[in-house]
Amino acid sequence: CARGVLMTTLLDQPLLLIPSRNFLDIKVKAPKNPFGVPRRLIANILSEGEESSWSQRVRVVGEVTYQDARSFFIQDDSGGIRVRTPHEPAVKTGENVEVIAFPVINGFTHILTDPLVRPSRSVEHVNPKNLDLSETSPSKHEGTLIRTSATMLNCKTSGENQVLELQEQQRVFVATLATNRGKLPDIVPGSRLQITGIYVNEPATLLSPDKKSPSAPQFMASLNVLLRSQKDVKILNGPPWWTWKRTATLVGALLTILMVTLLWVHLLHRRLERQRASQLAFSRQVLERLEDERRRIAINLHDSLGQTLLVIKNHAILAMQNPSEEVSLQHRLDEISGTTSQAIDEVRRITHGLRPYQLDRLGLTQAIRASVDRASKNNSISFASRIENIDNLFDKDSEIHVYRIVQEAITNIVKHSAATEATVVIKKHATLVSLSIRDNGQGFDPEKQVLQPHDLGYGLSGIAERVRILKGTLAIDSKPGEGTSLSVEIPFTIQ
Repeated sequence: CARGVLMTTLLDQPLLLIPSRNFLDIKVKAPKNPFGVPRRLIANILSEGEESSWSQRVRVVGEVTYQDARSFFIQDDSGGIRVRTPHEPAVKTGENVEVIAFPVINGFTHILTDPLVRPSRSVEHVNPKNLDLSETSPSKHEGTLIRTSATMLNCKTSGENQVLELQEQQRVFVATLATNRGKLPDIVPGSRLQITGIYVNEPATLLSPDKKSPSAPQFMASLNVLLRSQKDVKILNGPPWWTWKRTATLVGALLTILMVTLLWVHLLHRRLERQRASQLAFSRQVLERLEDERRRIAINLHDSLGQTLLVIKNHAILAMQNPSEEVSLQHRLDEISGTTSQAIDEVRRITHGLRPYQLDRLGLTQAIRASVDRASKNNSISFASRIENIDNLFDKDSEIHVYRIVQEAITNIVKHSAATEATVVIKKHATLVSLSIRDNGQGFDPEKQVLQPHDLGYGLSGIAERVRILKGTLAIDSKPGEGTSLSVEIPFTIQ
């Protein structure tokens, strides 16, 4: 018991001024052996409230689970507690010691101060306790060696500590390791970790202020796990592959692919529409050509062949009316014979327009030569030709296409070119037949011809379609006033 003058303003803490030792009364003498006091369980000390009388030291026995520059943790089977020392403690992690010290409540935490420490003969082995962070009050594990698993959010160095920011379910906490205790391995955020360390219910900085932005807020976590070495951190597995970032990347890639696909489909649709329009235009041209051919055949049959047959009929009737006049009969018979020959020629001309008989009787080469000779005789255009033998290179359907290509090209020259000279050259090569048909006529602009395909009628479009059917190539070289050159290459299979 002490008596004196209490000063509350002299120092930061209250101070009792005692005049002499006579003002001190010893009520209870200290024991000769400080460690002779009864042992207390750490859990019992933690359960006592602030109103309990802690005027005397308590004795605890246990294993040192953690130590730093000014304190260490001791743990027995009932719990663990921090021991504050005025200097660096002379203990090591894993040692069994006896401690007598004064219990103190520091805020909401129990600690022991002013300790006396000596090695203990008893064996106190501590195993980590599994910590379930879903508990509403995990503070009962305060000061004990625990083990838990969590997902790492971030890893950084703050001052003299390496800080792991962790999350388990809805609880965010940190684990700290002093830089002088070893270096943590490089861990990818999102990895699943197993943490072993001392549970302390003390505020710990999650994010330290940015040097460039000193006013940036600090985020605090009340749960802090003190790591003893880098071995207390075990990587259970890496971050999940399916992250939000990868999800966003995948969604972006899928959207890009979808947009490209839609654009490609749109382009294909437009291309298909153009092809349909082209096919429709070609079909119309074919129908128009068929109608023109039917009209031409009908006119030839009515005006030419029909009139000729009518003349033959009339001459026959007149001959039968005056059979006695021999001179008149002979004249009528001559008229009938000449007109009949003319009718035969008309029939041949019409049938040749439908399908040349030379193609079936004499072959493709002679049919083309006959077509060139006929064009040269019936027109003022001088045709020069060099036609090699191309018989038996194509099937019957392909032969008629080759013949019609040459026929349509010659017809275009006769009707539209206004030329005086033309050349037809057909050569046989190893795997293809080349057709070259040229004239010195007025020519035309091929680009405008593409925009206006009806200018030359069915000819050029029909030639192009037949070349496509034969899987050949077509090239047209023409300029206004400089004539026209048509080149076709048609492949064939050697039989």
